[in-house]
Amino acid sequence: MRRTTVFAAGVLFIFATVTGAQKMLLNAAYLNEFPTIERVRMETKGSDAVDSYARYMAALDVINDFIIRDLNRAPNGGYYDIPPAADKVHYRYSNEITRLSIDAPEPPSKDPRYQPLRDKYEADPAFVDMLLLKMFSTQFRAEYYAWTRKPMPAATAVRSGGAGGNGGPSTGDGPSTGGGDRSVAKANAAGVDLSLFAGAIRMGGPLNLSPCPYRNNFLGIPERVENSPDCLDIMPDIPGMQDLADMVNAITGTKPTTTAPDLDAHSVYLAEDHRPSVAGPRTVW
Repeated sequence: MRRTTVFAAGVLFIFATVTGAQKMLLNAAYLNEFPTIERVRMETKGSDAVDSYARYMAALDVINDFIIRDLNRAPNGGYYDIPPAADKVHYRYSNEITRLSIDAPEPPSKDPRYQPLRDKYEADPAFVDMLLLKMFSTQFRAEYYAWTRKPMPAATAVRSGGAGGNGGPSTGDGPSTGGGDRSVAKANAAGVDLSLFAGAIRMGGPLNLSPCPYRNNFLGIPERVENSPDCLDIMPDIPGMQDLADMVNAITGTKPTTTAPDLDAHSVYLAEDHRPSVAGPRTVW
């Protein structure tokens, strides 16, 4: 048994090339979420022609960077090879950026306000999150923040929806506008406490929890930071695990099974003083 374990660990490190983020770039469902350039333009209209053009060009750069930088950066700071399917999506944006920057720049680009506005939008985390909210699914957004280790804006909880859904920010911390609101309203009127796990979750309200913080241990394997606050337990994939599974499937002739993620299912890590006293689990679904 020990020899088998050591061998498996060795194979794991030899084939440690596919990360959780790269799995996003290998997943056809996630790649299909990347919007057309027409939709990017439609969703980035600003206060006037110059502002709209600056927002559009900044959005192309930001979304293109999702592929060539954010989701392709290795833990050591380097970059992986972009998967061919993701490369095709990348060209969608890079070709448009090249066309409008060199071949056929539009009149707003000559305005002195244009470049400062474009630079401002590209560097603004709120602008990046707006693009994620408008053009990508909640699952994509959550995994993007989990991999990049960027803080997810707590005030922009979104409605659950499919890929490319138009779910916007929730308006406040009250109940959502789903089908169960009538029961929630009755419970509120009756003074029923709708909070769960010491207030970590409230029935009928948005799930305003950031992804759990993770770090790599001495083996380079990601693990949740101890004493984390209440958070979404989105565990990064162990480097090389997909390669190991692919190798085993190739040797055994087993076809891998794929299951579409359930966008309404979440694993929530609870702080120690928020866990149920009977069973004491660290996470709830």
